[in-house]
Amino acid sequence: MIWILLFSLFSWSETNKVVVGSKAFTESYILAHYAVEEIATVPDARVQSRLGIGGTGLVVEALQSGEIDLYPEYTGTIAQVILKKPELVKFDDIQSELKKIGLQMSRPLGFNNTYAIALSPSAVQKYKMTKLSQLRNADSLRLGFSQEYYSRADGYPLLVEKLHWKPTVPPTVMSHELAYNAISTEKIDAMDVYSTDANIDSLNLTLLQDDLNITPAYEAVFLARTAFVERCPACWERIESLSGKFSESQMRQLNSNGVTNKKETIDQRLLRRVKEHLVLVSIAFCFSLLVGVPLGFLGFHYRRIGHVILGLSGLIQTVPSLALFCLLIPFLGIGPIPAVVALCLYALLPVVAGTVLGLRGIDPLLFEVAETLCLSPRQKLIRVELPLASLSIWSGLKTSTIITIGTATLAALIGAGGLGAPIVEGLALNDMNLVLLGAIPSAGLALITHFLFDWLELWIVPKGLQL
Repeated sequence: MIWILLFSLFSWSETNKVVVGSKAFTESYILAHYAVEEIATVPDARVQSRLGIGGTGLVVEALQSGEIDLYPEYTGTIAQVILKKPELVKFDDIQSELKKIGLQMSRPLGFNNTYAIALSPSAVQKYKMTKLSQLRNADSLRLGFSQEYYSRADGYPLLVEKLHWKPTVPPTVMSHELAYNAISTEKIDAMDVYSTDANIDSLNLTLLQDDLNITPAYEAVFLARTAFVERCPACWERIESLSGKFSESQMRQLNSNGVTNKKETIDQRLLRRVKEHLVLVSIAFCFSLLVGVPLGFLGFHYRRIGHVILGLSGLIQTVPSLALFCLLIPFLGIGPIPAVVALCLYALLPVVAGTVLGLRGIDPLLFEVAETLCLSPRQKLIRVELPLASLSIWSGLKTSTIITIGTATLAALIGAGGLGAPIVEGLALNDMNLVLLGAIPSAGLALITHFLFDWLELWIVPKGLQL
């Protein structure tokens, strides 16, 4: 009877849980917060948010895998990137194609946030440009584009194709937020923007008129799983109530104001993020200790196996952190699980290498003495190998843990939380206070870890081996 009750409670909990996601830029955060507030008015609905997941590919993967139920999107992005059918323009045609893959979108929210090219005031004066077609005559223009705009078929490649344009100075690829800093300090002349970006007005940027109708429409909508819409029609009704509620000018103002979580104080947010970060790092540390050290011993005693272990550990270390996180998403979804797996894999190399190095540094004569004394393998391990290799093993664990503290900040990009979350949100909102809220505690944790390991070394490493 108790098991039936628990199962019923769990089923009820899962049925009523709604997870709202967002990409990692200001407008997506804001619209996601509006969705959270609307769904929160539905009786019995338990709404959660996973904001700042990353670019289109990541957030769509999270949606299709069921990690999130809905997030803000744009019709142009849906047609061009998700459906890969740029010929789709009409709302009903896009909706029809989405339903074939188990997705659907809300009615438009009321504004078109299309891509545009913005020029700095000095560039406008120098090149005398007001239209996209005039880019053909400005080959020396210093361009700064976001990775998504630079690589997407409806972004820079489309611009080059339609204008038959080949700039003499290749565009610099950077994050959208950094591009604003670059154009404000005149390190670049032009950048891609969203037409509702708040910084367009604050930096006095000029948008080039799309006189050739190159850029498709990007009507703002909410993209959701059809299963969620059918599971919680009342929630979807609240989302649909937002249609037509936002104008382009209103959205610019909202983007200018940014978005904050008023229900949570700075101290509460910091404490929550530190706890999340410590959980990620602690699991990786335990894995490196319980798996990395034995692998090091195995690699030392069986040289051929050791070459394979060190080779694989080194190979994993060469894969960029964010790339490894993303590679795990199709198998493990988003959130803490793929982050923990990636961090555990990254934690191995310093520990395995440190263990092997420590064992190789033991004088071979001592192994001969152990054999002469007829010590068992267990006695040899406890009395000879572990004590004499302890300094190198401990150093590997220390290095691994400090590296993990830094790498774990990237886990926020796949919805795993931690101290990377305020950093990602701060970059998206151009709020340095939020960036520092994540960066300073992360650096503090690394410093505390360094001194903690040094203190524990006094108790763990034999006195004669201590530095």
